Order: sequence, then C-alpha cells, then structure tokens
Amino acid sequence: VFPNPNNGVFEFRLDAGKRLNGELTIYDLNGRKVFYQQLDAVGIYTTSVDISRFAKGLYTLQLRTEDGFASRRISVE
Repeated sequence: VFPNPNNGVFEFRLDAGKRLNGELTIYDLNGRKVFYQQLDAVGIYTTSVDISRFAKGLYTLQLRTEDGFASRRISVE
C-alpha cells in the first residue's frame, strides 16, 4: 500500500508468485465495509483505490485468498 499515510487515494500492489483468487476489502474503525474488490492476480498486480469520500482516520485493509488472509492499517489524512 503506498503512499501510507495518504489522502484516501492510494495504490495496492501485490507480487503473486502463483495465480491468486481473493478479495480486497477495506473497513473503517467501526467495522463497516467501505471498499470491496475481487482479485484474480498473477505476477505483479496493481490497482488504484479511492476511499477519499470517507472520513479521515484509520482503516484496515484485508486481503483474503484461498491460502489465508493478511491485513494492514491505512491512515487517511
């Protein structure tokens, strides 16, 4: 995720060594889903994310695949 912190617009980049099917979801601090995108990635996958219409603060980005999940905090200033 870059840049982080950001103004609500940022890039998500994933280097997938094999084909990955999954979901990219962003939640606010209250647990509300503010962004969702299905992924079908092979190699380097990059997508632009815009959550600038939501309030400034901390968000949690979650990547879920058949192999498990990872999360990362995002700061919107």
